[in-house]
Amino acid sequence: MMWRIRREQMRIMQRAARVAFAEKVVAYLRKNAAEATEPKTDEDLLEFVQECIDAAASHGVTCEWDVCRYAQHRCVLGDDFANSDWAAPIFSDPELDGSEKMDRVEFLALYVVGTDGKKQAP
Repeated sequence: MMWRIRREQMRIMQRAARVAFAEKVVAYLRKNAAEATEPKTDEDLLEFVQECIDAAASHGVTCEWDVCRYAQHRCVLGDDFANSDWAAPIFSDPELDGSEKMDRVEFLALYVVGTDGKKQAP
């Protein structure tokens, strides 16, 4: 006997998996971006992470670890960081996959960009 999963069942499972992932990202952010997340309630942070998942996907960032990094940078640098003069060229580069984009963003965020999201003077 072969089991068949209906579309509605698949949507329910996908929704549950997304919520479970978002909860993991919330825990990660609470630990690794504590100062930025401290003023937010868990519900607000969960909503923020859901938005980050969608925003990351719009930039081709879909791997769980990369989405997690995207959420952390957005949390620390601000909601519009992906459109900044330093990040926008990375996210719009069609030659880069999601992991390569996040590797470059992370490098610049760590070594070139300040916590305010602006490029530091050389």
